[in-house]
Amino acid sequence: MNGGRVFPYRDEDGEQMGPIRVWVKEQNIPGLAMTRSFGDYVASTVGVIDEP
Repeated sequence: MNGGRVFPYRDEDGEQMGPIRVWVKEQNIPGLAMTRSFGDYVASTVGVIDEP
């Protein structure tokens, strides 16, 4: 792992909203849904790649 986190976005009540996302380790960015991740620079810094 390259320092990212994988978990869903949660609203102010702690309820899951939307798909599972990739986050930078200690920040709530980019919150990237995997279906639109390819080519995203910030996500690539935590290990998101376009090869399975």
